[in-house]
Amino acid sequence: MRNDCIPRPKADLEVQSLDLDPEEGFVLSRLDGSTSVRDLCLLTGLRQERVQGILERLASQGALEHDVAAAPADDPPGPPAPPDDEDLDGPRSRSWRRIFEEELKPLDLDVRLERAAEASEEILRALCFDPSRKVIEALLENPRFGLEHARLVANHHRSSQGLDTLGKHAAFLRDQQVERHLFRNPQTSLRLLHRIYARARMAKVYRLATGHDAAEQVRESARREFRKKFNAGTAEERVKLILDTEARCLTLLVGLSLDAKTAGLLRRRSLTSTLLLRNLARWPATPPPLLVHLMRQPQVKRNPSLRNLVLRHPNAPSELKRALNTT
Repeated sequence: MRNDCIPRPKADLEVQSLDLDPEEGFVLSRLDGSTSVRDLCLLTGLRQERVQGILERLASQGALEHDVAAAPADDPPGPPAPPDDEDLDGPRSRSWRRIFEEELKPLDLDVRLERAAEASEEILRALCFDPSRKVIEALLENPRFGLEHARLVANHHRSSQGLDTLGKHAAFLRDQQVERHLFRNPQTSLRLLHRIYARARMAKVYRLATGHDAAEQVRESARREFRKKFNAGTAEERVKLILDTEARCLTLLVGLSLDAKTAGLLRRRSLTSTLLLRNLARWPATPPPLLVHLMRQPQVKRNPSLRNLVLRHPNAPSELKRALNTT
């Protein structure tokens, strides 16, 4: 199953009839008809091979629909991408780099600029490896420069100014592969990252902040941006992310608090996930009314370690603390 596919559980699925271990049950609980295989890896914290194996086992037990859709983009999709980025990282890419190193790099900058303005085919692709910002600017003026070339620049160019120039073209930034390569590129500037974050959903910024498929400076800036988006988001958005991540997202929110509406929406739900309950009980800013709600959950009542976590929380109301003293 490809990473951009969206596995869907069957509508009439009876989970009790399946033979699943806890990890398999957890992955199944994350299938909501909109989460791709790649995002499942980020949400669950499991390795790609493990998630793929679990999905194959679920499919073998008849738990998944047969038709699997491709993941929707955050924005309208651009032209089709080369399969698995083969042209960007494979033999052809190495061939274009060799052309640049052997034939183009020895040329004076002025000559390379002239070539960039009129180049086509292999030379145009090879010039995408040029480290000069001016060459990238000249390439962008070339009428033959398109999405394939933008992906090469995003992946291989090593000048923040050149990448900023590419980022001024909104049509290229809307492409998922361009975006992904910019996240991996250590030279992508904070200015360009903020342009991308501005139109990204809260959940996407969280995945960037906690994933391993981006450069370190991207993860650091995404953590800061995630806190801003969480503060500015709606209560419904906050609750969805807390539930979808089993409250793992709260580890990035130390020093912040939950507003009354967000806490109220959580209190209207029956919370059954042990991991979700544990993470809420461990977060320093969990408000007192929500702690009372946690204590009422059957899973907490049955689990002494969970119950003690709630009771020992610094925000636990006095009636709960008295209960601790009497146990």
